[in-house]
Amino acid sequence: MLEKLGPQGIAAVFHEDEGEGYLALYRLESEEVFQQVQLYSQPPVPEVREEDVEILWSRDEQKAGIAVWGRMRAILDLEGKEEEVCLLETPDSPAIQAKNAVSVFPQYLDRKSFLAARKHYWKTALLQAQPDLVLPNQPTSLLETRFLVVALDSRGGRAAVFEDEGETGYLYVYSVGTGTIENHVHIYDQSVALQITKESVDVLWSSDESKCAVKIWGQMRGVIDLRIKKEGRAWLENRETPGISDKEWLKGFELM
Repeated sequence: MLEKLGPQGIAAVFHEDEGEGYLALYRLESEEVFQQVQLYSQPPVPEVREEDVEILWSRDEQKAGIAVWGRMRAILDLEGKEEEVCLLETPDSPAIQAKNAVSVFPQYLDRKSFLAARKHYWKTALLQAQPDLVLPNQPTSLLETRFLVVALDSRGGRAAVFEDEGETGYLYVYSVGTGTIENHVHIYDQSVALQITKESVDVLWSSDESKCAVKIWGQMRGVIDLRIKKEGRAWLENRETPGISDKEWLKGFELM
């Protein structure tokens, strides 16, 4: 069972019961489930693990959503308005995609859209370097990455996205409107040896949103400056590797 606390002593809870999965809204004081929606009626293939599930609250804390394998599967409204749900059978099962439904969740980004954009970004770069190269057109799998950490800007037009795909760690700037990658900075290799987890990582925007950055283990490791189109980093080799200390790169992040 997973839960995330929302407003006024209410928690959004993901739980399983005899192979069936649910998102529920629960009042802690009265121990009452007052809304619930079924996500699946039999265990999906592959099995859903806790690390595959993310519970989110909207900016105004009036809606709770649940993403499984990086895609929004259900949304519940505290006022009891119409629930939204896409039943889950496999990672490729349909997800909620209406922008007005998912844009209110500031840490949410549709993983399938991002991974497709990332694949296109690197394919384009490779073909520019080697125009005669023939690349197979392989489908995008939601399971081809370990984790994403996302921070949308205040307008929801751009996302700073940190991805650990199992071997490397990159910070990207992703345009939500066009579905394209704008820039990147490479932070580390050998993620398994470094033992970096999603909980180790924070992604943030500067106060004027001209820069985005990634913190790992509490230190700034990479910055992308969108105005001057440059990237700064402190290459990460182990937990003791110093972070970025240059004041110009850190400017705008002081209060965060």
